[in-house]
Amino acid sequence: MRQFIATVFVVLCVGQVEAATQWAENGHYYELVDEQVTWADAKAAAEAMTFLGVGGHLVTVTTEAENDFAYSLLPELGLAWIGLTDNEAFGGYESFGQPDFKVDGWVWVTGEPVDYTCWGSFWNSAGEFVEEPNDFEGNEDYGLMGTSLESGAVAWNDQTDSLTIPYLVEYDAPVPEPSTFALLFSAAVALMAWRRRRTSR
Repeated sequence: MRQFIATVFVVLCVGQVEAATQWAENGHYYELVDEQVTWADAKAAAEAMTFLGVGGHLVTVTTEAENDFAYSLLPELGLAWIGLTDNEAFGGYESFGQPDFKVDGWVWVTGEPVDYTCWGSFWNSAGEFVEEPNDFEGNEDYGLMGTSLESGAVAWNDQTDSLTIPYLVEYDAPVPEPSTFALLFSAAVALMAWRRRRTSR
C-alpha cells in the first residue's frame, strides 16, 4: 500500500505541467499565444481556450500592476493583442474625435469598465507629437500591447484588423476544487483502514 501511495504521488507531480502563468495579486492565469493572427481571430481563439477548467478571453488590464505583469510575458520588443476595442461589432463605438478619446468608445471584451489605460505617444516624422489611440487610416479599432520606441516602456497602440500578431489570454481564477492527489490520497487512506479492519477480524 505504501508503494501504491508513493507511485501515485510521483505520477501526479510529474504530470503537473503549467501552460500559463499565475499572477498572485488576483489569482488569474495569463498566457502568451505565439501565433500570428488578427484581433478578431485572437478573440475567438482565446474564448475557445480553457485552463484548469476555466474559459479564457483576451487579456483585460485594469491596473498598472496588471499591465506590467502582462507585459512581462512578451519577448523583447514583442507585440500582442489585448481585449480592447472601439469597434461597434464588439460593443464599442468610434473613439476618434470623442472628448476623452483614450476612454470614450473603448470596451473590454469582458464588459469591465475602461478605467485604466496605457496608450503610447511619439514624435512623428513631421515633428508632431502624436498620442495613441489615433485611428490612423480610419479603422484602427483594436488594442495591442508592446514596447514604446520612445521610452522603452510598455505602451498600448490601436491597429487595424489586418495586422497579424500574437495575443495574450487571461483565465479568471478557478473555483477551488479538491485536487486529484487529495482525492486519491483519501481513497488510499480509506483502503488502508478497510484492510486493517479486515485483518483484525
